Amino acid sequence: MSLKTWGLAEKILAVGVFLYTFCLAYYRIRFGVDFTDEAYYAVLTQRFALGDTPFVDEFNLRQAAAVLLVPSYKLYLQIVGSTDGIILFLRHHYFFLQCLTAWGVFRLLRIGTRFSFALIGAAIPLAFIPLGVPAPGYNNLGALFWALGTCLALTGVLANHRRDLIGAGAVHALACVAYPPLVIAVAGIMFALFRQAAHTRPRKSSRCTSQVLHSSALFLQRLSAPDLLKVFSKRSITNE
Repeated sequence: MSLKTWGLAEKILAVGVFLYTFCLAYYRIRFGVDFTDEAYYAVLTQRFALGDTPFVDEFNLRQAAAVLLVPSYKLYLQIVGSTDGIILFLRHHYFFLQCLTAWGVFRLLRIGTRFSFALIGAAIPLAFIPLGVPAPGYNNLGALFWALGTCLALTGVLANHRRDLIGAGAVHALACVAYPPLVIAVAGIMFALFRQAAHTRPRKSSRCTSQVLHSSALFLQRLSAPDLLKVFSKRSITNE
């Protein structure tokens, strides 16, 4: 068998493995509802969708992930008119983010590996479900946003893609909102990444750093400023 034939067979096998994993991951979201954590994710999002104010009517760091889901949750309530099927709807959010992360992994691996290897690597985010709950909770959103942001950052530096760096900043900002302690992990990966880049391309490294940080700051400002203003205004009224 020639090398060309082996290469074709390798690609067909890789595509088959990826599609098999993709189909199983999508099939999985229809089963195994968790009545504890997963129900909490949905109820908390509904509270904010119905008018509760984050960090005023609820006190814990885990609520920020629910704020990210409020716009689509409100849209679902307007279209359907009830919460029937809301768990499956929220699980589609998680599956969509899985697909985005798989896309990020594929683009990163494609820089230095063959198509088939990159595609097999892209199947890992689809096969892995944190805590066995395929739902958009704070743990899952934080983990997938961090993984996707890191892939975009590495792709931006290795392939010299400015848009990937800007996207990395935005996605890492979302990771920090969904799971605030991840700010330490985001800071660590960015420090290591751009310190390495500084030894080879100092000017480019400084531009990369500024692009990612500026993008993160803008997204955090957009996501946090309105709610923070509500928090302080309500607390001041309460204190009076």
